[in-house]
Amino acid sequence: MTPKERGWIRCSERLPEKGQVVYYFGHPVGLHIGTFDPTVETKGRTENEAGEEVIVDLPQEVIAAINHNKFINKSWGVCDADDAPWWMPYDAERAKSWVPLPPDYKIPE
Repeated sequence: MTPKERGWIRCSERLPEKGQVVYYFGHPVGLHIGTFDPTVETKGRTENEAGEEVIVDLPQEVIAAINHNKFINKSWGVCDADDAPWWMPYDAERAKSWVPLPPDYKIPE
């Protein structure tokens, strides 16, 4: 059974709707439930000479290099689609008794 047959969608092929709650998966992060957010980030955080956090404008070349397609999970944090390249729609009713297998899971024969 392929990832597509299991319902997984590659971010490179199609993205969720902004604000859509989804399952998302990637090897570095595992399987989570989160909200999709494609907002383009133009601000960054750094420290000034006094060690205080300040917000700064990101250079245009940095903005262009960032993957702005991200998943937000309150307990895990923010993860971009490079680290979680697979997603599928979340269904709260179905989730009461079901969790998807990761897209690369091999079912023993």
